[in-house]
Amino acid sequence: MFDVRMNILLTLSLFSMLIGCSSDESIVPEKGSGVFPQTTRNENFKYFDSFHQGKCDQNQRELLRDATVYNLYDGIIEPRVLSFGGEFQAKPHLSDINRNIISKTLYNRKEVTLQEMLYDEDEELIGFLVPNVNVEDEGRDLFVCPRIEIPRESVENMAIGINYRILKSYNALNLSRPDFKLKPIEVYVQNIEEKVYETYVKERGSSEEPKLKSKTITYSTDNAYYAGSSIHFLPQSDDARDGKFFTIFPLWEIPFVASHEYGHHVFETILKTYGLSNINFVSGCFHSNDKTQIIKEYDSSFQTGVMRLPQDSRYDALRALHEGFADLFAHYTLGLEGQLNGVNCFSESRNVMSPFFGNGDFKEFDSKSFNVFIDNEAPNVFSCDEPNFTQYHTVGAVFARVVYAILENEGLSDTESLRVVMNWAEDLAVSVREDMGAEVTFLKAKSSFISAYLKFIGRDSLTRIEKDLVENSLSFDI
Repeated sequence: MFDVRMNILLTLSLFSMLIGCSSDESIVPEKGSGVFPQTTRNENFKYFDSFHQGKCDQNQRELLRDATVYNLYDGIIEPRVLSFGGEFQAKPHLSDINRNIISKTLYNRKEVTLQEMLYDEDEELIGFLVPNVNVEDEGRDLFVCPRIEIPRESVENMAIGINYRILKSYNALNLSRPDFKLKPIEVYVQNIEEKVYETYVKERGSSEEPKLKSKTITYSTDNAYYAGSSIHFLPQSDDARDGKFFTIFPLWEIPFVASHEYGHHVFETILKTYGLSNINFVSGCFHSNDKTQIIKEYDSSFQTGVMRLPQDSRYDALRALHEGFADLFAHYTLGLEGQLNGVNCFSESRNVMSPFFGNGDFKEFDSKSFNVFIDNEAPNVFSCDEPNFTQYHTVGAVFARVVYAILENEGLSDTESLRVVMNWAEDLAVSVREDMGAEVTFLKAKSSFISAYLKFIGRDSLTRIEKDLVENSLSFDI
């Protein structure tokens, strides 16, 4: 799912620049319909305030023993008591007591991205500058009082639930692989990610400086992502809350999401251990940005000519496998709390237990879908339930389903299954090389899992049922 904000790749659609699962950035100048819009502010989400605002009763203890927060369980949001024991500290920082797992939790971090675009007099896009990202506010410490019911619409509710799920996943990992070491992470809730689009116009061939014609401001919403040493949660948009698109549940209330992002931290740690380069996950949650490339310059400063890059490298395949690993990690470390029942956009497509995507398609990565992934030619997909094989998480979902089905058929416990998945990731990291293409990397992933699985259960070969599952679901060999 790497320090990344300054290195984001431009998307094919420079105007929407979607980050992760979906985004509330939709003000796009269109040719023939007033290409230079008036300055617009699109703040289509709620700010949630800190409930305690740094004030606690003097008699309250330093440790966060338990807290009642709103939590998703079996498709229903309800208040639930989350028990932390002596593992978490609430004053002055929300972190685990030794800061070995979660070093700190901050809220309302703000960053502003400036995107400058250049049009000619005929309203055609002829150039753009690489986005400039500036962090205007690093965020504020979250002060949480122990033993108190937390309002649903508060940053405390976001943060405590996220921290609890990460701690739960860490403990499950530690039970399965006590030898595995992880660096602590930071948690950011309610990030404010502002996008400023400045539109300039210039007559082709003219020596005059481009003139600013419009300025548009939008905000990223409905997303969570892993960024190398931190996990970030963005606000929920009004549209998502009203059920107009994406899941109606705030991502911070879906236990699966926080543990999925923490799973990226685990997988990235494995890759680094074996010397593989970082995989940029700032754009990753449940959707991926299209990759693009600047192919020529214009007026020495603005650049133009965007083409879609094929996804044919080891890097791209590992990003897809990153998603599959994170799905499995969340499933095996959360148990019943990680179920996705009743969560639209998630309940089938991102559920490792389901053999189908949300639209009923069988989870299969065949030669056709492999070529879609390689060519990065996005199909017309209008629903979050329809698989889009240009997106890494769709491919990862197929791999995750195959792994789950085989481990479940063998009757392994969650702890045992997680150990196999960890062994698989380590074996894959050892066998992958920098110059491999996507196909070879996917083939390595398939063979590495089979090897790790058979070694764990003490068998020499797959059963007929297991072979059929692999051959039918992962038939991408070309």
